[in-house]
Amino acid sequence: MKINISEIADSRELKYKEDDLSFFESMKEDSLGEIEIKEPVSVDISIKNQRPKFYVTGAIKGAMTLGCSRCIKSYGLSFDSKFSMTLEQVRDDDLADIHEIELTDQDLQVEQFTGDEIDVTRIVQEQIVLLCPMQPLCKEDCKGLCSQCGGNLNEVDCGCEIEEKENTFSILKNIT
Repeated sequence: MKINISEIADSRELKYKEDDLSFFESMKEDSLGEIEIKEPVSVDISIKNQRPKFYVTGAIKGAMTLGCSRCIKSYGLSFDSKFSMTLEQVRDDDLADIHEIELTDQDLQVEQFTGDEIDVTRIVQEQIVLLCPMQPLCKEDCKGLCSQCGGNLNEVDCGCEIEEKENTFSILKNIT
């Protein structure tokens, strides 16, 4: 969903469900298939106009499917999160003039956009990606896959004998 900034006098409130098939497909493409949204995402956003800046606050609620980084099994993860961000409208030629500049902490807090529209769908997708764990785990004590047979150690005890190598630092345990 794109909102023309001319339609935002002082502020604009939006409550809707992101349930368009293109939203789900683009999430899958953008995240390289690691995130799959299977149900509509509830979106509640407020945009305040203080040109050239726009202050966006919102909340998103839904569920996604991720692949465990240890056992590669898919699992569901629900989310209910609030966010805020600052958008600043810039002209295309302003971006072309930038060569090498040092960014300040304040610069890193502001996201720039060009044109006359704010893409709310992109903002929602970005927030969902930011909610994903760095190392997705189906459960905290996931045992992963057997390094010899590839079996899921959470489901079966494969019986493979894993050769333990001698730890070269074990001699340090005896030092007092």
